[in-house]
Order: sequence, then C-alpha cells, then structure tokens
Amino acid sequence: MSETLEQQAVEAGIDLGYHDINGTYHATKPEVLESIVAVLDKSKADSDGLYLNTMVAHENGEESLQMPSEFHGAEAVVLIDEADECQSLTLYPGDNDTLWIKLPRLACGYYTLSAETGGKCRLIRLIVAPESVYQPKLLANGGRMNGLTMHLYSMRSERNWGIGDFTDLLNLMKYAAEKKLDFVGINPLHALFTSKPAFASPYSPSSREWLNPIYLDIEKVGAFTYNEQLKNWLAQPKIRQRIAALRVTETVTYTAVWACKRDALHMAFNAFEQDTCEAAANERAAFEAFVTGKGKALQGFGLFEALDQYYSRPGQVGWQSWPSEFHQPDGEAVEKFARSHEREIRFYMWLQWLCAEQLQEVNQAAAEYGVKLGIYGDLAVGVARGSVDTWLNRQDYCMDVSVGAPPDPLGPTGQNWNLPPLNPSMLKHTGYEKFAHLLRENMRLYGVLRIDHVMALCRLWWVLNDKTADFGAYVHYDAEVTFAILALESQRNRCVIIGEDLGTVPDQARYLLNRYQVFSYKVMYFSKGWNGFQLPEEYPEQAITVISTHDVAPLAGYWMGKDLDTMFKLGTLPDAAAFQTALDEREHDKADLLDKLKYTGCLGADVQMPAKADETLLAALHKYGALSRSKLYAVQLENLLGVIDNLNVPGVPDGYPNWAQKMPVSLEDFLQHRLMGGQLAIIDEVRMKTNS
Repeated sequence: MSETLEQQAVEAGIDLGYHDINGTYHATKPEVLESIVAVLDKSKADSDGLYLNTMVAHENGEESLQMPSEFHGAEAVVLIDEADECQSLTLYPGDNDTLWIKLPRLACGYYTLSAETGGKCRLIRLIVAPESVYQPKLLANGGRMNGLTMHLYSMRSERNWGIGDFTDLLNLMKYAAEKKLDFVGINPLHALFTSKPAFASPYSPSSREWLNPIYLDIEKVGAFTYNEQLKNWLAQPKIRQRIAALRVTETVTYTAVWACKRDALHMAFNAFEQDTCEAAANERAAFEAFVTGKGKALQGFGLFEALDQYYSRPGQVGWQSWPSEFHQPDGEAVEKFARSHEREIRFYMWLQWLCAEQLQEVNQAAAEYGVKLGIYGDLAVGVARGSVDTWLNRQDYCMDVSVGAPPDPLGPTGQNWNLPPLNPSMLKHTGYEKFAHLLRENMRLYGVLRIDHVMALCRLWWVLNDKTADFGAYVHYDAEVTFAILALESQRNRCVIIGEDLGTVPDQARYLLNRYQVFSYKVMYFSKGWNGFQLPEEYPEQAITVISTHDVAPLAGYWMGKDLDTMFKLGTLPDAAAFQTALDEREHDKADLLDKLKYTGCLGADVQMPAKADETLLAALHKYGALSRSKLYAVQLENLLGVIDNLNVPGVPDGYPNWAQKMPVSLEDFLQHRLMGGQLAIIDEVRMKTNS
C-alpha cells in the first residue's frame, strides 16, 4: 500500500484497519481504500455559499476556537444567533500563524460565525451544546422507570384491519397506565413503499422523516364520521367480511391489508375533498395548514409516492427501477407528471397529515393516562437505496457504497445492509442540518427515542456496492458535532435518548455517550463477563435493560432453541457442525443463567433445568432483569406472552415471515391475561422499591 494512498485515506477519515470483537487487527484492502477515497472525492461538497466547517462549543463555556485559514485578512468575526442578533468578536493571532476567537458565554443553540475576506463572505456553523441529553427529574435524581415494548404491526385486536394501528397503540397506553408503566416502545414507524407493501422491514425505509400510513385506523378518519355514503359502504357485509378475514390470519398479509385500507382511503379522500359539511371544511383547513408548515418536503414526498405507483417494477424497490427520465426530481418529465397528477400527489400528502393527527392523539392519551414518557420510538440507521430521501436529496448520500458491518468471528462474511450512507462532506458544509432535521422530526413524535446503531454518529462501515462486506472500511463522521446536535435537539424536544450500542463501540463514541449521558442499551442475552452472565448489580445505571430484541429469539423460543433450529433450516447456520456448536453453547448459557437466577434468589435452589420456559422461569427471568441497576427497564410483549418464534431472522430475505408475526393474544384480553399481569406486577414491585 502506498504512503500517498494511506495519507489520502487518513485525511478523508477512512480507517486503515479495524480490530474485530476478539481484538484481532484486520488491515483495510488497498483497493477498498482507493475506491472509497474516490467516492469521497467525487462526493466532496463545494463550500461556496455554504459553511466552511461545522464546529462545537459548550453552553456558557467561554471557549476559544481556532478559525480556518480562510479567515485571514478579516477585520472581525460576526457571531449571529437564531434570532439574527449579531455581535462582533475580535480575531487574535496564535502560534504558527493561527487565528483564534474568544467566545462569550452562550446559551445552547445554533449559531453562525461570519467573516468578510477577499470579497467573499466566509461562514462557519457553530453548535453550542448543552451539558447532556434530556432527562426528566425522576431519572436525573436516580429514580427508575419501566416500560413495555412491542411491534405495532404484531398487535391483534377485535377492531383493527389485520395489522396493529394507531388506535391499538392508544388503547395500549391505557393498559400501560393501569399497569403503572412509564412508556410503550414500538418498532420504527418510518414510511416504507406503498407500491410494495410486502417490503415490510421497518429498518429499510423510504423515509425516516415521514410515517407509514398502513398504521392508520381507517374508521377514525374523519370522512367516516360525517359522510353517510362511506358509513353505508363500511357497513356492508362483504366489507366487514373482508376486514374480518384480514384479522384472523396468523401473520400480517401486508399486500391484502394495504389494498383494503387503500380502497377505503381513496373513498375517504374523495369525501374529504368534496363534502360541504362544516366538519369537512374544518379538516381541509387543518390539512392546508399542515401542507404550509411542511412545505416542499411534503410535496416532494407526495410526488415520489405517486410516481412509484406508476413506475415501480416487480422485484425492485424505489426510483432506481423507474424509467431514467424520472430519476431527477427537477427533470422535465417529473415536472410534467406533477402537473398532470396533482390530485394523486395531494392524496399521499393527505395520508401524512392523517398519520400525524392520529399519532398526536396517542401522545395526548399517554399524557392524560399518566404514561410519563409516552411513546418510545426507534430511529433506523439509514434509508433504502431507492428511497424518497435519496431521490429528493441525492447530494446528501454517497450512492456508490452501502452501510454494513465488518466480518468477525460471529459473522465471517460481514453484513451489507444496502443502505447508502450520508455524505460526510455535505454534512460538514451544510452545518449538519440534514442530521439535525432528521432528529428533530423524530423527537417531536416521541418521549423516548432509540438511535439504532448509535456508533453511526461516529463511524460507519462502508461497503463497495458490487462487493461483499469484507470489501469495506470504517469511514468517520464528526462525532463531536453529531453528539452535540443529539444533545441539543434532545433538550429542546424533551426527549430521552437511548443509544443502541451493541457490538464494537469505538472509544470516541463510548466517551461521548458517557459525556452526554445517553442511555446505553443492555440486552441480557449479550451481557456477559469473565464469569458468564452479568449479575443485576453489574449492569450500568445509565442504561435501559431488556431481555431480548427483535433480532433474537423471544425467551420461550430461546429456551427451547427454536431460533437455532430455524436458522439451521434457513441456512444461516451453514452446516450440522455449526448447528451442534450453537446448541452446545446455548445449553451452557442456560445452565449459567439458571445458576444466576438461583444465586440472586429469583429461583429456588432446588429448581431443576426446565425443558420449556414455563411461568415460573419467565417470572424469574423478568425479576432478574428488573433487579438490574439500570434506570430504565423494558419488558418485551412477546416475552410476556410466551411467544416462541422470532419476529425477525436477520440475513433471511425469503422463506421466513420476517416483520409479520402476530401476537397470540388480542389487546382486549390483556387485562384478563394472568401471565402478563403476574409478571408485570413482579417487575413493578422490584423496580419501585428504589423509588419509594
């Protein structure tokens, strides 16, 4: 490898190698360095008219900042706040011909540093960060809070249309309040692709800023309350039978569910547009206010959705499968389409307004019922390659590479998630506004936000598009900036932040997670030390503890080894030897966990190894988790109900109903469900002792 190539890579923020989970160092392939250097060079933003850089200071810090060389010759630097109020700062020289400014005491927020040199206005974005992310007083004072997590699509109820919806979430808030829970966690609600409803992974969305209309409660849409024709349509026996058939399936039939909801929504939209009653007029006024507030971004989303209905191709997802004349959103063909399909575009904009309205009702209900933190949302690590986000904002992404994970002993080939990464150069020169806006749009919806793969705020594994994941390298982002923005937006939106930090966490990311007091994400299955599973008192305080996640087996399935059997049949465990090794390791883990349950008094000393996770074992495992030192504890709905099958088997696109499993119990039966009630009572008793 040439010294020049290494230097170029280091200057571009590319790591020359990495250490795997066992500490073994792997050098980055020279062809990978060369390719990613070329990608970054091609994607480099022109700073003319943009920020030269994005910098960080801290609230009331009175810090000194070194200015870039482009500020040489300026008479002064003007500091501009968000209210456009200005103050002049003096430039003073430092060692080695450097230039510095001394900041006054500043409130946290977004600022601009401006200087006139060489006939040009030079700009720097300044983020003034708070001391930490937001924490409510109870958590800040060492108290504990508990919650329930579930996947909204998996909810059964006697009234939904074959998939959990916003009203199910609202009703679950009432149940959570009765069980003294402080939050309800959900899967990402990001907009997917309505032209391809079966493409259901919430972690490969079309947009992380808009919502998925498949979660709408159709019967709560206003037109169904004021339009008699719609009421009569809904009351027809054949329509009720169609809905009932969707409700009784064992898995979510996404295509059929969306077809049914789409038919109803089209009719509701006609009534919304044409009905002359006062209720319809009020709705139209509220929608117009929403459209005005969301601006061009909403118009662009609606345009993408309308185009995708016409031009998406079987087996492919998103704009890259469209005819080439539609690939540029400002192209002539797209403009012509927009003029001739205004009503269809407006329909998809209207769906976003409905989603916002119904989700806001959930938040209001949580507040009224006393669920203190409300909804615990989830922010995916990226968007699909053919997404609306990449179509509208191509310059914000590096489309020639994908995000993934490097090879390690647990995954010898690594992972390629096929999600294009954000462009570091564009982020830097636009003041990280894309990132700030993304956080803002999500935090305004939720009381708690989990950042999937939080290490992405520091670095991401970039994989060459036409290669396997071992042809990749870590590329860095400005973590000082991303964490400062995370803290600032968290405080402004009063949103608790959880960083999903499973896997290898670089030292810088760990330092910043601790510095800004972001909650770590502790999964009991993975929380092991030199002496096996960690004891509850060994868990960190600044964390949320869970027993399992959506990518691993529920407790009942874990204990039976059902997940390992499934993985072997699907080929993710490649052969009989690997399958047997996994089974042996599972038996060892179960024995260790049983010992820990006895040691902590969660199980009696004479309990033998159970073949299945019975009620006694499930209660003991939940008590063990509840005893952890972590301020936050979340119990998974599938674990309360004794579900056996995985919600998702990673790395298996076909052959398994990923993201489609329904819960075995209807929401209406939760209050009478003895197993659920008993386990939640144990958790509440254990956890609330600390708060009393």
